[in-house]
Amino acid sequence: MHRPDAACRRRRSATAIAVLPLENLSPGGGQEFLSAGLHDALITTLSRITRFGVTSRFSSRRITEGLAFPEIGELLSVDKILFGSVMRDGDQIRVNVTHRRCRDRGVTVDRQLYT
Repeated sequence: MHRPDAACRRRRSATAIAVLPLENLSPGGGQEFLSAGLHDALITTLSRITRFGVTSRFSSRRITEGLAFPEIGELLSVDKILFGSVMRDGDQIRVNVTHRRCRDRGVTVDRQLYT
């Protein structure tokens, strides 16, 4: 009988999560590189946690506005969604990130604000 190795078992039990692109709220715009860079950094950091299976940035960037969380979860085959915004004003950068479960119709589970 074949028994899956430990890494395979971890992947199967991993929570699938999608990190959506951060909305750029910077005054005057022109800070798209900042939101794109933070989006990539979040995906990379979360990918290092073995209990998470993180969708690629290419998959998460194809999500358009107007989709409900259950629809996004089904489209990307994920359990949870991380999304938020970034705002740069002078030397200050403010990042707001929200984490939601898809099956709960978007009820907020956790929310962090970084400045």
